[in-house]
Amino acid sequence: MDSDDDNVDEVLEGPVDDDGLPHGFCTVAYSSSDRFEGHFFHGEKNGKGKFFFFDGSTLDGSYMDDVLQGQGVYTYEDGGVLHGTYVDGELNGPAQEFDPEGRLIFKGQYKDNIHCGVCWIYYPDRGCVVGEVNEDGEMTGKAVAYVYPDGHTALYGSFVDGELIEARLATLTDQENGRPHFTVQPDSPVYSYDKSTSSCIAAHKTLIDPYESQRVYVGQSLISGAGEGLFAKTDADADTVMAFYNGVRITHSEVDARDWSLNGNTISLDEDTVIDVPEPFNRTENYCASLGHKANHSFTPNCKYDPFVHSRFGPIKCIRTIRAVQKDEELTVAYGYDHEPSGKSGPEAPDWYKQELRKWHALDSGSDETSRREEVKTHDHGALQALHTEPEAGDAVFRMDTTLSETRAPLWAGLIMAIPGVLALFASQRKNPTLVNVMIVSSVVSHVATVIVFVYTGVTLSYGEEDDELFHPRHITEVKFVLSRMVKAANSTMVLAGVGSFIFSSLIAYMGCRSLPLCGCYDSVTGMEMLVPQNDPSASGELVCSWQGGDERLFNSPVSFTERCPEQEQELSALPPYSRLA
Repeated sequence: MDSDDDNVDEVLEGPVDDDGLPHGFCTVAYSSSDRFEGHFFHGEKNGKGKFFFFDGSTLDGSYMDDVLQGQGVYTYEDGGVLHGTYVDGELNGPAQEFDPEGRLIFKGQYKDNIHCGVCWIYYPDRGCVVGEVNEDGEMTGKAVAYVYPDGHTALYGSFVDGELIEARLATLTDQENGRPHFTVQPDSPVYSYDKSTSSCIAAHKTLIDPYESQRVYVGQSLISGAGEGLFAKTDADADTVMAFYNGVRITHSEVDARDWSLNGNTISLDEDTVIDVPEPFNRTENYCASLGHKANHSFTPNCKYDPFVHSRFGPIKCIRTIRAVQKDEELTVAYGYDHEPSGKSGPEAPDWYKQELRKWHALDSGSDETSRREEVKTHDHGALQALHTEPEAGDAVFRMDTTLSETRAPLWAGLIMAIPGVLALFASQRKNPTLVNVMIVSSVVSHVATVIVFVYTGVTLSYGEEDDELFHPRHITEVKFVLSRMVKAANSTMVLAGVGSFIFSSLIAYMGCRSLPLCGCYDSVTGMEMLVPQNDPSASGELVCSWQGGDERLFNSPVSFTERCPEQEQELSALPPYSRLA
């Protein structure tokens, strides 16, 4: 990383001493086509300076007696960066290396420009290999581990130059000064490098991947006619690796020469290679070492395909989330067929994909509402799962933190309609005419309220309302469709509650009224009903009591006002003195 030829060919810019050597801040060129800008002292580099190498890379640091000492930064021609410690112009000490995107790809020690001690080698997919390297700086030994992207699931055992030979499942439990500590599961199956070929998908076809098995499972797809699908076993954040896509390795020309019916589980790995999971390995009883091929297509996916370097399978593809997903949500990806027409038959894609693409275009343009709902119900059900709503009736009625719920009377409002009936029953037991009258008024109000609920829910039963608080991030058709279903469920629930309340309120009120004895008193002069006897001696008039006997005959009896109650006067103590006239 230093110039191959330290002979100054020309001082391009800057002062020189009496001998013509650069002295001070100068720009000099070397015969190797390298260039250096920095401080010189009588021809030797001293102080801050930077090399510009002919291949486009650079080396920036502090020089002393013409050699780089201390911290230096080497920038590769592709933009990658190495931060290291230099002694006499060579890497000696701790260093870190980053790729052009700024991702860490190496962390460890150097000795005379060679890796030494415990080193961490990171892949772009965030998996890594860690262990103590040999004298040649290679990741070779019996105490090396591959650590999955989650940072704790690992395969610990023997590696040769970073390639898995034999390892068991382990957990990275701690790090101390860059040195990892692992807990190995002694009963774990043994894993080894098992890269597929054009004819062999894997040596151990049913040996599940320990990382993948923690995050996904295979179940019946929620997409109509799609068969099996891939589901999240746990909640996951965006940008999380969920599953791996391994398979036999074939060429693009072989895929292009086959019928589309044979390419249902193919995915392009690079310009030369296609990964395929053919029959009979598309069935989990025959192959379950990786499950990425079980993810179904959606035009609104929650995952994507990404390159992955697997310690067991080698270079493959993985399923990575593009947004947060919830437990039991189906994982979907966009299959990525070319949408550009290649002839009269349309895009270069299978027939089912072309049909769904036409539906999607109709959906996107908003020209076909029937197609819109069919698309949502079938091939984009994964997007509906992303909402992860509770059962529609319960969510729409009981959720109190959304606009939707605030525009709906809770289910409990319907139950309040039964209060008049309960009041009637109470009134009949207390034999209180005031409560009976209040019951009548309340029953009328209750029935009017029930009718209003019927009318409102009937009018809004067939459409949904916007709920910005609950669905703000997804202003798309799937949301509107689910929202419509929720509103319908809420309205239906209120209708049923109203009907039940109406019936029970009326029934209880009726039974309450019927439970009252049919007895009443009225003034024989004015004909006015009197429910409370007037014990005022100055008041003139005659009290007539009427009651109904057990055989339903009606009896009338005139009674004079006295200080005793009519029932005491007539010895009718078994009859209640206050009731309504039959």
